Amino acid sequence: EYIKIAEGCSNNCSYCAIPLIRGSSMPFDPEVILADAREAAARGAKELIIIAQDSAAYRFDSLRLVDLVKQISEIDGPRWIRILYMHPDHITDEMLDEFSRIGKFVHYFDIPFQHASASVLKNMNRSGSREKYLSLVRSIRTRMPDAVIRSTFMVGFPGETDQDFDELIQFLSEARLDRVGAFEFSPEENTPAAHMTDIKKRVKNSRFKRLMSVQQKIS
Repeated sequence: EYIKIAEGCSNNCSYCAIPLIRGSSMPFDPEVILADAREAAARGAKELIIIAQDSAAYRFDSLRLVDLVKQISEIDGPRWIRILYMHPDHITDEMLDEFSRIGKFVHYFDIPFQHASASVLKNMNRSGSREKYLSLVRSIRTRMPDAVIRSTFMVGFPGETDQDFDELIQFLSEARLDRVGAFEFSPEENTPAAHMTDIKKRVKNSRFKRLMSVQQKIS
């Protein structure tokens, strides 16, 4: 069963309207979350799926996501705890170390990288790069060799050059992610990206097809 731990998002990616629609991130009280998890367990749930717009950013006073998952893991009944949607900038080595020691934690990571070019990511109001994201992938697999990593990527973001896109393809080839979804940039009303110069549709479509072809062979 799904256990929601927060509402809204404070990452303010330049293409995303979620903060405009749902507001800044509001973490739910851990006691409420634990009550939801216990109710799910009482209904016979064998897997609890922790979900938020950015689960990795969860913090309620001094309680972190890892602390919350540890408490949930102590509930009798459920065998697995899965976490969805962790922003890569908020995943630390310390977090991975602690997750690897939680028996019920499913070694499945849904991390929306969105791109691998530092310049495109900067325009997206994200701070990643190909090197940083490759390092994160290696950190996960070093600690959990059986880990499955899923991600999503956006092609044709305003300003994306052929070189930027080639860097994304190179990242995919090096990271060898297990599952990947991709989509072409489409402006969302009232977001900063909606005011940027869009890329031609045929270019976006061509890049989308190439990315999916490359990833299909990897998957």
